[in-house]
Amino acid sequence: MKLIKYLKLIPLVLILIFTLGIISSSKSQIVPRAKVGKFIDYQKYTLSSKLVSDFTLRIPLNYPDTKKVYTSEIKQPNFEFSALTMEWEEKIPELTNAEIQIRFLENENWTSYSIVEHDQDGRTTLSPLDKKYAFFALNNVQAFQYQIILQTKDPKISPEISNLEFTYLRSKNKKEEINQKNEGNYNFKIAGLNLGKDKPQIISRKAWGADESLRVYKGDQNKKPIEYLLASDKEFKEKYKDELQYEKIIETNSKNELLTWPLEYPAEIKKIIIHHTATTKDLDNPKEAIRNIYYYHTITRGFGDIGYNYVIDQTGKIYEGRAGGPRVVGGHTESYNHGSVGIAVLGNFENQDPPYPVTKSLIELLNYLTKEYKISPNKSSQFRGEMLPNIIGHRDAGQTSCPGINLYRMIPEIRSILANYKSETNNSTTNKDYNFEEATVRLVQGMNPQTKENIKIILKNTGTKIWDKNTYLLANKNPKNSQIEFVNKESTKIASLKEEKVEPGQKGHFEFDIQSELKSGLVNFELTPMINGNVKTDKYILLPIYVKAPILSYKIISMDSPPKTVKKSQKLKTIIELQNTGNITWYKDGEYPFRLGTDDPKDHPSIFDSQKNNRLGIIQQDKVAPGEIAKIVINYTAPSQPGSYKELLTPVIDGISWLDHQGIVLEAMIQGNKYAAEITDTDKNNEFTPSEKRQVWVKIKNTGNAKLYKTGPNKVKISVLKKKNIIVSPATLDKDINPGEEAYLKFYITAPKPEGDYSILLTPMTKNNRLIKKAINFKFKVTKNPENSYQEENDITEKGGLIRIKLTYEGNPEISANGDFKLEVDNQIKDSYTIDDKVSIEYQNNKYIVKHGDKAFAFDNYPRFIPKKKSILQIYNMDRRPSWNKTLNDNQFRGNLEVRYVDNKLEVINELPLEDYLNGLGEVPNGTHIEKHKTIIVAARTYAKFYMDKGVKFPGKPYHGSDDPAIFQKYVGYSLEIRSPNVVKAADETRGEVVTYKGELVKTPYFSQSDGRTRSAEEVFGWTNTPYLISVPDPYCEGLTLKGHGVGLSGCGTDAAANNGKTYKEILKYYYTGIEIEKIY
Repeated sequence: MKLIKYLKLIPLVLILIFTLGIISSSKSQIVPRAKVGKFIDYQKYTLSSKLVSDFTLRIPLNYPDTKKVYTSEIKQPNFEFSALTMEWEEKIPELTNAEIQIRFLENENWTSYSIVEHDQDGRTTLSPLDKKYAFFALNNVQAFQYQIILQTKDPKISPEISNLEFTYLRSKNKKEEINQKNEGNYNFKIAGLNLGKDKPQIISRKAWGADESLRVYKGDQNKKPIEYLLASDKEFKEKYKDELQYEKIIETNSKNELLTWPLEYPAEIKKIIIHHTATTKDLDNPKEAIRNIYYYHTITRGFGDIGYNYVIDQTGKIYEGRAGGPRVVGGHTESYNHGSVGIAVLGNFENQDPPYPVTKSLIELLNYLTKEYKISPNKSSQFRGEMLPNIIGHRDAGQTSCPGINLYRMIPEIRSILANYKSETNNSTTNKDYNFEEATVRLVQGMNPQTKENIKIILKNTGTKIWDKNTYLLANKNPKNSQIEFVNKESTKIASLKEEKVEPGQKGHFEFDIQSELKSGLVNFELTPMINGNVKTDKYILLPIYVKAPILSYKIISMDSPPKTVKKSQKLKTIIELQNTGNITWYKDGEYPFRLGTDDPKDHPSIFDSQKNNRLGIIQQDKVAPGEIAKIVINYTAPSQPGSYKELLTPVIDGISWLDHQGIVLEAMIQGNKYAAEITDTDKNNEFTPSEKRQVWVKIKNTGNAKLYKTGPNKVKISVLKKKNIIVSPATLDKDINPGEEAYLKFYITAPKPEGDYSILLTPMTKNNRLIKKAINFKFKVTKNPENSYQEENDITEKGGLIRIKLTYEGNPEISANGDFKLEVDNQIKDSYTIDDKVSIEYQNNKYIVKHGDKAFAFDNYPRFIPKKKSILQIYNMDRRPSWNKTLNDNQFRGNLEVRYVDNKLEVINELPLEDYLNGLGEVPNGTHIEKHKTIIVAARTYAKFYMDKGVKFPGKPYHGSDDPAIFQKYVGYSLEIRSPNVVKAADETRGEVVTYKGELVKTPYFSQSDGRTRSAEEVFGWTNTPYLISVPDPYCEGLTLKGHGVGLSGCGTDAAANNGKTYKEILKYYYTGIEIEKIY
């Protein structure tokens, strides 16, 4: 219910007002809509947690027992999303540590895992002490995956992570232009010469699409809103009462509506706090990113507005943040909000450098704010009981890495630039004989890495003495650092006067070269003239230089690896060729060498290195320029213990950055004895009826160095230790197994008659050699009422009835399942199968030919495949993949599959309960508002039920409907049920509800989008007996193009109505005139 509450506040393009079944055509402020979805993981993760179904436990060999890494399955919503919010609870006792890492799928490429850092912008007393929040603004991404890493120094104590909630959203405006990554000219006027006095251009809240209605208090009107983020405890207020003074407080908006967080104006602004949003780089739609942050702060966190006063995007554009102007108290730094201005930069600067336009805009904004509020940029003052610089990073006021190390390390340089411009430093002199003014219209020097630039500086002699040719410039800072080197310098002397002499009032010229290194970012140098070789002035010139981040990219040309199957401790060599596709030179040695580093997790000790190093492989050339190809030789040693090993490697320039992972992997299969195996899985279907005979399986992997055979004198067998009343048949492999491969070992168990719990001990053997050291303890239960019995007609029909859907498939199908299933013809069982068995069906000479392995049947009548209750059938050779993720295949189905010869070809018909069918209906994405889901489900149930009970959609055919949305409904099947929980939720909460007109079930057509009105059924289809299908206004879709037939329920109108708080019943009753919603079962 919490999510529904939030969704009712989402921005809309047009507010639809439903009154007595009539839509008003009045329009509100045009703001973008948001799509929202949610995933909840209620698991409690500790060092002793049992694994849940969608998690795997990954414990690298070098990890101690006191560390575990849980890795989730890939979470993939039905729509691309541009923001993700996280909530979780954690308990981290002393001597323990817990960490969450997350990665995203963007344009078919995974980002690296990054550490999730919780927000520190609010009062911890608002929620339990272990409740944490995090937010990610993203480019459009398709999926995410997370890891939970738990560690302890004391095995008796464990950290805990629990109740993870992920909300993914997208607030899209189709008319917005996407930012182009263009940094333009690197130079801008600054350094005491030309920063400008005007306020920089700031994009308004209206321009970035803020929905101001979200700020209005929606709670109990008799109670005031909570004072979010303000230090409300008496002790804090008393301690800092002198600082917590207000100039004014405004509690309502211009419509006299109460605000969730009132506009509060402090008596004095003393600090400016810089943040980053800790989000992925290259955010190409900053307005959408800001709207997502606004939603997160305003709704998810309950702050009543966006927390920052200003936001800067990656192209340097500056956006208005919190409503009420720059002086208003924000919600960006816990306990430090009052009396400060919060500036956030979109991006994650822990792993990347701020782009040049960001640096430029940040300096210009800070210059304006320090002047506006009379803040000395390079000085400190008391604030919250400590002496703090006036311009700080978020980490200076809390336990956080914000604003990222690369932005944070620029702050002192920015303070110096601003102070120099404001003449706060000692930039005047009492020596009237030797004085100067800079005459250069000089700029911040921007440079690419590994480039050389020429610098010219002109100084005017404003003293009374002549400067001779011995005059030179010296650097007050080490002229060689990690970013810049002064070329042809003599100690600290960097440039000599070009003239023979400079009279008072004349100008002298200095010229020198600088060479940029690989380190990016902003650095300042203080240059001082040494006049006539012996008089050093007590004022200086500031030389700020910005080095742009290098482009680090590569292409794999070739990879020559040894065979995967190797001996214990064998010496191995892999040769890799990589093309340098970036803009810097790679070096074999030196300060920033190019290496291959261990990845996932980064820098872990290598399993292939006896010294446990985390750097493998050295380029053979001394240097590799852009466009050239590096040859990398990796010498390594296979582990000494049998098993399968894999090491991910990623290029890294030490001291600079990691490059993207592109699939460089070292693999080794270490064989043990000649005959050896390991068990990788067992049959989970372990309930039998008394005396039932059924095939079961175990999955084994060949870890030996000899082939394991399915048949012949050396075939794999099983040795069985059991009670006398249990019968176990000989085991059979489903295929031969080469070393390193896997296969199913299948056998039949005939259960005893008495009910109870049983077990048998199984040992796979070949040529009298045990394949495993410890026997398999296969446990099963005998009961008269097993949970996983075969589905019978009377227990799957349910009250909604069975619907028969023709699946879009051509060819000879192969039927499989994830558990047991059986073949029926003429209501008689003809054969039974287990997991991964594949049964093919053909039609020849008026016969259905059914094949499985060596067996083949010929039937006059059509075959039906019936699963056990927990089994899901699959058309194995059906390729139906969604365009947005080709790794998925929608070929799994609940219920029965029936294969019939219709219209000179085989058709596959899925017969299943109506409610199960609705769970697999893909008419709308999972992230759509729940009320729209309910609306569509009720309309779809009604439409399907009509053609099951009253009408005939496909005359003469053995099915009610089709999975083709163009002629019936978009049925996807079981795969959609798994990835779209909101569809299942909507079907469950409206179970049995249908649309009726005067007590009769009716047809309920629906379509995607109108052009401002729906059509009548008579106008489009010529129907004259459907008075509930008349044309109605659809103002939300006004100006759009008609998509679909236009009759009945409008998809775009339903979307807006649901987001505006209308219920599914209200929506249905508007688009279908005069109808009722009835629950018929």
